[in-house]
Amino acid sequence: MKKKLIIIGSAVIVLGVVLLFVFTKDKRTNIITNEIDTNEVLDNCVVEVKGEVNRPGLYIVSADARISDVIELALGFTDKADTSSINLASHVSDGMQIIVYTYYEATGEEKNLININTATTEQLMTLPGIGEVKAKAIIEYRNKNGWFKDINELKNVSGISENLFEQIKELITV
Repeated sequence: MKKKLIIIGSAVIVLGVVLLFVFTKDKRTNIITNEIDTNEVLDNCVVEVKGEVNRPGLYIVSADARISDVIELALGFTDKADTSSINLASHVSDGMQIIVYTYYEATGEEKNLININTATTEQLMTLPGIGEVKAKAIIEYRNKNGWFKDINELKNVSGISENLFEQIKELITV
């Protein structure tokens, strides 16, 4: 009986610590929820992050925060992000909007996507990592199973690994 009380007591303490951690707000770096504490906003900056970050949204940061701090709160850049035009050392300002573009958006280049349902062997071979063998495997899969419904289905083709798919997914369409 005494062991059960110790176990239950320990579990309650651990749960209490976890709940305290989850519901305690750090005044320096809060993510804005539905309710905004106006005193907190007056002492800090509200910054919006959009585009190729893992968690776009509004963030409250201290007035001396830098763009790198906000990107960190947004859980970093996605794999598609073009960071070449972002000065991570810059200070933020209240009402600032940080937009992280993809390479294609940032350069204004047109995407000439390869349609994996209609592409020839030669067209498929223009994709990085796709040689003649893999291009023919894609066409064989397409002929056997019908047109791809989604680009993710390309991973079902023999020789197309997850890593290779990640390299070409921005270059293909159905």
